[in-house]
Amino acid sequence: LKSNWLPLLALVSWPAAGAGWVLQSNLGLGGANAWLMELRLAANDGISIRYTNNVTPGGAAMYRLWRPGN
Repeated sequence: LKSNWLPLLALVSWPAAGAGWVLQSNLGLGGANAWLMELRLAANDGISIRYTNNVTPGGAAMYRLWRPGN
């Protein structure tokens, strides 16, 4: 999992071989915060899978890959 931050955009990517994995996000670790599945489609060019998300100024998010069934 790799992340890049552009002005007001977060770009998260991983190798296309990880096509069975699901991207999840969390607004903060600890407390009642839960990992939520990202429902928007990611782009897969056969080399990498890329997901772009808008970022609000001062906002924060954590991302992880989750493999269903494990």
